[in-house]
Amino acid sequence: MEWNRDPCSGLWKPHWHARQSRVYRAGRKIRAHTGAITDHEDYRWRADDGDETGATWLQLAGVDIVVGAGGDIGFDENVRLRYVIANVGDADETNFDIEMEAQVDGGGYFALTAGSSQVRDVASSAHVNDGNATTEQIGGTGTFYPTSENSEALSRILFGGSAANHDIAQARFCETEIGIIFVGADLNDGEVVDIRLVFDGVEPDQNTAGWPAATISKGGPPVEEILSRRQPTASYRQVA
Repeated sequence: MEWNRDPCSGLWKPHWHARQSRVYRAGRKIRAHTGAITDHEDYRWRADDGDETGATWLQLAGVDIVVGAGGDIGFDENVRLRYVIANVGDADETNFDIEMEAQVDGGGYFALTAGSSQVRDVASSAHVNDGNATTEQIGGTGTFYPTSENSEALSRILFGGSAANHDIAQARFCETEIGIIFVGADLNDGEVVDIRLVFDGVEPDQNTAGWPAATISKGGPPVEEILSRRQPTASYRQVA
């Protein structure tokens, strides 16, 4: 960090360099990196009905879903979500911890666990297991970074809400897939649920794609059915 004089106010103000050790800026922790820059580049929702290459995609990459009545997936069932995380910097990002979090209607993020309300982490799946390696399915900046090259690479299935000690090499990207459950009894019609990943307790350095979201649908009669139930008013009744 260095201090620069503001040409307008004449006041001295702090300036942080792009490469720096972990600091606190205005009371907020900033991720430590020395040239590594993590970027959330893309995401895609899928059903939990197959392995990491064969499960059904629910939408195109970067497109959000509807959960519940008339939606892409139902309540209280497994749904999987794949993220593309790239390192667009000029140094490796190593030994970081990752955690899955959700928020409902902007009410603040909370950690996903097997017992959390509204949205839960998937404890198990009949099709994939926690720690299974992933392959390139979506694509990202640079070249894919598989676990066959580095056993700590982030390209893997992650159940359990969090995982420790992962890496993304410079100019490489990983595809990370998590599993979640939307708890129907705890969610209301029209609410929007955002799902994010945090590294060492904070968001990636960049979030190009924006966090994936799901809109809750509790349903109701179609508009045509509602209209058909209405009785004509006196002004519209025919006179014999």
